[in-house]
Amino acid sequence: MNIGIDIDDTISETYETFFTYAQKYILEDLKRNIDISDNGKIEHSYHYADMTKLSQEENTQFLKKYLVPVFNETKPKALADKYINKLQEDENQIIIITSRREKYRNLTEEWLKEYNINYDKLIMNCENKKEAIEENNIDIFIDDNLNYCKEALNNNRKVFMMDTRPNRNLELPTNIKRVFSWAHFYNEI
Repeated sequence: MNIGIDIDDTISETYETFFTYAQKYILEDLKRNIDISDNGKIEHSYHYADMTKLSQEENTQFLKKYLVPVFNETKPKALADKYINKLQEDENQIIIITSRREKYRNLTEEWLKEYNINYDKLIMNCENKKEAIEENNIDIFIDDNLNYCKEALNNNRKVFMMDTRPNRNLELPTNIKRVFSWAHFYNEI
């Protein structure tokens, strides 16, 4: 089978690292207090900039300064390497599909190698995951973003959403299964 896997917040704990750096940026670079008091309105946001109320310009500056450290310092989810590698050993094709920009390919490949995460193909700069999923005949897809999970739906494909803090309260369609860990995902497939 061909298994499509997202990186950020699916293989890795990226959200927590982004959120920590965003708070550092607000306190140290912007020299203002962190305000996340409207948490109820933005609870379902996937974006740290919404959670920390960064303007578009502030977010652009934040990314210029901190994106590489965030990618480098983010750790994989517990047992991600074990179960992804086991899926590959079980003769599945592991196709990583990420919206990370192509200019971060080397950094991403080095990160995957450092954490011993094996894969057969890495698709970068993928804003339209549906197209990549179809072109690569993905049988099983996992992502943390509900919109990408919905894009992946078809009659034959199994779709899973990795549970994360930002998506925890989202209601899922019945044909998308929430999983809470890599062990859980492996057991489900």
